Amino acid sequence: MPTYKLSLLDDGFGVGRNIVFDSDNASMALSVAENFKFGRQATLYEGEKALCRLERVKTGEISYIWAISPILAQREVAVSNALIVNQSCELGEVPSGDMMPPSSLAL
Repeated sequence: MPTYKLSLLDDGFGVGRNIVFDSDNASMALSVAENFKFGRQATLYEGEKALCRLERVKTGEISYIWAISPILAQREVAVSNALIVNQSCELGEVPSGDMMPPSSLAL
C-alpha cells in the first residue's frame, strides 16, 4: 500500500505541517483534507513524488469544491514563461518586469 503525504505551508491560514497516511490510492487525500480551512493549499505526495496541489474552495454557505492543480516541473514553467514573453514581444508589447526574456532562461 502506497504512503501519501499532504504538505501544508505556514501560510497565514494555519501552521505548516505534514500529514502522512497509507491508502490504496490518492483519493483518500480528499477525505484527509476535509477539515482544512477554506483557502488552505496542500501539496500531495506519493512517496517522494509530488502529484498535485489541493485547495478546498468555498462556493456557498455550506458548499465547496476541490481545486486540484498539477505540479509543473521547473523546465515546464520556464518554457511556458518563455513562450508568453515571446508572444508578447511579437505583438510589440514590452514583457512585464517579473518575466525574463527567452534568451536569459536557463533550460
